[in-house]
Parts: sequence; structure tokens; C-alpha cells
Amino acid sequence: MLYLMNWRGSTIILGHPPDTSYFMNTNSSLLTQRWLAILMFIICAWGIADISFDSPQERQPVHLTFEIALLLCSMSAGIWLWRSWRRSEKDLLAVRYSLEQSHQTQEEWRQRASLFIDGFHHALAEQFSDWQLTPAECEVAQFLLRGFSHKDIARFSGRSERTARQHSVAVYKKAKLAGRAELSAFFLEGLLPAPTQTESARRD
Repeated sequence: MLYLMNWRGSTIILGHPPDTSYFMNTNSSLLTQRWLAILMFIICAWGIADISFDSPQERQPVHLTFEIALLLCSMSAGIWLWRSWRRSEKDLLAVRYSLEQSHQTQEEWRQRASLFIDGFHHALAEQFSDWQLTPAECEVAQFLLRGFSHKDIARFSGRSERTARQHSVAVYKKAKLAGRAELSAFFLEGLLPAPTQTESARRD
């Protein structure tokens, strides 16, 4: 769910959650690995039982060799799949924990800077009004400020990539700015502290 603030019919985007499709696909893959491992162990157990219940007359060398080979392959595949599942599950939990920590840090920052953020959004909306941006252009400008590519803007806003690019050009033209970098600098100039002489020297 996007965090939205409507202003004169336009949509001001305050934030968006991370894409959950990665976790859905990974969970599905992990579930498949686990069930395949269980299936290999079942085949292995069936092979052991089959060998145990065979009569001495039925234990022909070729037949016995085939069953032992099948047993070893099933056991090896089951162990490999099980260990792979456990390792992938641990990695996924680590990624989730990292994202939760990052989200918590971001929320704490938002709470500390809530007054500034509200004021910035209001000033942003007023500047868009001064530029006479349409509601669609306001939305695209928000995406541009957040660093989205035209392809991502099209995907999140439900527009074609060509339309998103046209809206971007219209924003730059109405604002009399050269591009995305100048658009970001227009709003960030004065908000960030000026670099010290030491930092400037390091860049050079």
C-alpha cells in the first residue's frame, strides 16, 4: 500500500513498501526444494524396504546393483536438497531481518523529522502549483525526485513508458530545468549542509 497525500486532485507520494514478489517467489522455491527432499527420502526408504523384503532368489546381481544405485542417488539428492533448503531459508531470514531493521530505522527518522517532512511536502505541492503542473505531471515529478527510472514510473503509475517520459519532459520544460539532476537540486539546495573544505578537497 502506498502512502499517499492528495492535493488538488494530484497524488503526492510519501513512500512505498519494498516489492514483495521476491519473497513470494523465494518462498515458493524453498517449499519446492523441501518437498523434493522429502520425496527423495521417501524413495530412499522405499528402496531400503524393497531390498530388505526381497527373497534371496530375487536378489539378482543386476537387480540388486540397480536398487543400491537408486538408493544412493536418492539419498544424495535428498541430503543436497535438504541442506540447500536450510541454507536458503537462513539467507532469506537474514534478508528479511535486514529489511525490517532498515524499515524501522527509516520510520524512526520519519518520526523525528515529521514536522520538517510535512512542511517539505506542503512546499513541494505549492511549487508544483507555481509551475502549473497537471496532476499526472505532479505524480511523475514525485517519482523522478525519488530516483525512479521511466520504466519504473510506468510500472507503478499504470502508464506506458513513453507517456512517463513525455510527462518528465513536460515537468522539466515548465520548471525551466535541464533534467532530473537539476530538478533534485532545485528542492535539495539549502536543505543539505554545505560540504566542508576538507570534503571538497577529497572530491577533487
